[in-house]
Amino acid sequence: MDAITQFRGKYFFLSNFFSAPVYYRGIRFENNEAAFQAAKCPERMREFSTLAPRDAKRLGRQVKLRPDWETAKFNVMNQVCMAKFLQNPDLAWKLVETGTAELVEGNTWGDKLWGVCNGVGENHLGHILMDIRDDIRLFMRDPDCPLVDEVGGRHEGYFGWRPGGTPCGECSSLSCGSCSLYLSSPSRRKEQG
Repeated sequence: MDAITQFRGKYFFLSNFFSAPVYYRGIRFENNEAAFQAAKCPERMREFSTLAPRDAKRLGRQVKLRPDWETAKFNVMNQVCMAKFLQNPDLAWKLVETGTAELVEGNTWGDKLWGVCNGVGENHLGHILMDIRDDIRLFMRDPDCPLVDEVGGRHEGYFGWRPGGTPCGECSSLSCGSCSLYLSSPSRRKEQG
């Protein structure tokens, strides 16, 4: 497989519009798009938590942008995408299963920053996803090379998240990495699945 050129059909899970719970900055969002759009205006983040992707995008166009948004947005996108895959191990496996395919967020709505439209675009989302895929692959080969989430938590032993992507029940941290509730290894994951 040389390239995945659209995040639709069997590859819809790569899209920020895919429904997968994401904890970001201590708030649970229904999808990546809501978490990303919420970061534009930190004082209104909770308003985005239950929104569907289209509604979140619409509200994100109406809020007053934080002053550093134009430079911060790339880091925010990386953080919410990393959270999506670390907090949803089934999606992490699917991402890894894309192999070495180039991931291209092809679209028809003219997004040439995050994706590619009519063969033109910077494809930042695709590049972020490929970087995350490489990080997860490296972690799977060498668990001593920990993955780190947006609050600095180490993801130890497999991905270090409960299967439902929920916070640790013992300390309310999203990624303390020290409780018995965390997945411990790929072989244990297979036993549970």
